[in-house]
Amino acid sequence: EYFDIFGSYAFDLFHFRDFSAVKRNRGRIGVAAYWPLNLAFNASYIPVEYQGSGRFSHNFDTGLSARLFDPLVANVFFRREDLTSNHTVFEKRLRTTDFGGRIQADFNRRWSAFADGSYSWLNDGNRRYGAGFENLFFINYEPKRLSLDVRMDLYGYDKTTADYWSPNNFWNVSAVLHWRHYLNKHGLYYGALDTYYGLKYRFNVDKEGNVFNGGAAEFYHEFNRKNAINFEITGIYSGV
Repeated sequence: EYFDIFGSYAFDLFHFRDFSAVKRNRGRIGVAAYWPLNLAFNASYIPVEYQGSGRFSHNFDTGLSARLFDPLVANVFFRREDLTSNHTVFEKRLRTTDFGGRIQADFNRRWSAFADGSYSWLNDGNRRYGAGFENLFFINYEPKRLSLDVRMDLYGYDKTTADYWSPNNFWNVSAVLHWRHYLNKHGLYYGALDTYYGLKYRFNVDKEGNVFNGGAAEFYHEFNRKNAINFEITGIYSGV
């Protein structure tokens, strides 16, 4: 068993149509504890500042996981995060507080399956419920790993509002093809310092027949046990 204290900082910016870009600073400081029998706990405080808006958020993320028996792992989480999907929810400073759980079954090296559920409280009085089912397949292993992730999400809201997408009963299905090339100097093993680049392609279709296509390019490098850099560029095309 052991105890860990960690911290991180991230800067990004996002843009709403007809409005200037929003610069965001996010910090994270947290603790993690690990015990025998594959039991783990983590808790993080996440301060978020939006430059120029006068907005500062106090978010958090907590989780507990346990390997019940091979190959089954159970996780529960409780977290809070800001909504930034459009300018209206950003200006109204809406946020969501989520509680949920997830079950993972690692059947073999090539196939893992997942099932999860969640319930969310939004600070405008609305409520959201959701469930998901997922299968992850490893087509090729490291150092040139290729995986296929297929997922179905079911969700709905108690109340429909014009402020954000809030259907009463909805579903969508996604498939993500992910290729990653590892460049580790000292080999691939648990605890190694990782360096890799990769590409992702994402296809998504929903209940109304809307189709989304997207992709991403990534690069990651660990300098040592405490410092790393990560770059990712994403793009999405929709016919909606």
